[in-house]
Amino acid sequence: MVALIPRSTLRLLLALLLCSVGCSAVLDTAEQGRDCRSSSRTCPAGWHCDPASGNCVRGAADSDADTDSDTDNDSDMDTDLDLDLDTDSDSDTDTDSDSDTDTDSDTDSDSDTDSDSDTDNDTDSDSDTDSDSDTDSDSDTDTDSDSDTDSDTDPSLTCALNSKGFQQCTRDDGRGGPFVKISDGPESDFLMGCDEVRNGTSWTCGPYETPQHPVHLSAFGIDVHEISQAEYKEYIDDTGAATPTCDWDPDHTPDDPVVCLSYYDLQAYCQWLGGDLPTEAQWEFAARGPMTDLGDYAAFPWGTNDIDCSHANTSACSRGIDAVTANGAGLSPIGLYNLSGNVFEWVRDNFATDYYEGSPPLDPQGPDSGMGKVMRGGSWRNADAQARAAFRTGDDPMTTPTDDVGARCYRPIPAR
Repeated sequence: MVALIPRSTLRLLLALLLCSVGCSAVLDTAEQGRDCRSSSRTCPAGWHCDPASGNCVRGAADSDADTDSDTDNDSDMDTDLDLDLDTDSDSDTDTDSDSDTDTDSDTDSDSDTDSDSDTDNDTDSDSDTDSDSDTDSDSDTDTDSDSDTDSDTDPSLTCALNSKGFQQCTRDDGRGGPFVKISDGPESDFLMGCDEVRNGTSWTCGPYETPQHPVHLSAFGIDVHEISQAEYKEYIDDTGAATPTCDWDPDHTPDDPVVCLSYYDLQAYCQWLGGDLPTEAQWEFAARGPMTDLGDYAAFPWGTNDIDCSHANTSACSRGIDAVTANGAGLSPIGLYNLSGNVFEWVRDNFATDYYEGSPPLDPQGPDSGMGKVMRGGSWRNADAQARAAFRTGDDPMTTPTDDVGARCYRPIPAR
């Protein structure tokens, strides 16, 4: 006898078969014919009765694990790498490497097990790597490569009154020779050029030395003596400049004036000191002195119209070059050596024969062009007349250097 399977059971088996390949996880009451909450009906194996709806729901009756498994895997991965690398390169190497790796590992694992079994696995894995590892390696190695070797900075000076009552200074770093400071005021007024009356009967003014005219100078400094071989050797050692072409023996004659150099060689030395060659007016002021001492306004810097070999080294002395501090009897009114004789001295101005006819009364700089550069003071090769304070001549600055031409330097005030 064949046992017949009730139709409701066949229907249930068919539903189970269909659900195994993807049907709904819930068997509604229309399919089952009755509510599973009544004692007359049970759910099939692998299902359980949902007490809220009365439906059979697939899966074991897990306390609230209603596997609506909404796994919200929000994986926001905000890797916020801020890397602020502030390379503040003011040569200040301020490598402000503000590496702000900002790892904010915000794993918002919102495991919302809703009684609707909505396992809202909201793993908002906001891996916002904001772990503010602010490695702010503000390694401020502030090597401030502003390496203040500012050669324009005024060096320290030691100053005192000289025998003529003027401030005489030397640099504390020993560079260069001593110089005299002239203030801007009445003491920097003087008369420039030649005057027949003050020259005396023995001397005649040259064609380029007149008219005599008043000049006012701003503050300046000027070297006490001509550039010596020892001083120029220091410059060579520091800069690698070329040595003079003749009469050069700084080991045995360190105090002799340096000669056998061009105008530009000597100017470069003065600029190395922070100055320059003096203007013609600055040079003549040093030989004349202030206008307040008109009694000293004679042919020669020492204030008389007479000359001998204790005052100046000219051709009349027949002795070759003297040391830069020789002939002390011939000091100028502000205390400078050898402004008469020994070696001719280059000054900054261009040479023009008629310049005095229209030169300005304030800080004259010489004409814009001329026949070479001005030379002043005479030398050991020249006659006494060329050692006068007013004597002026000119030459090509590129002329072959000789053993009777040197220079002294101008220093700006404040001095460098």
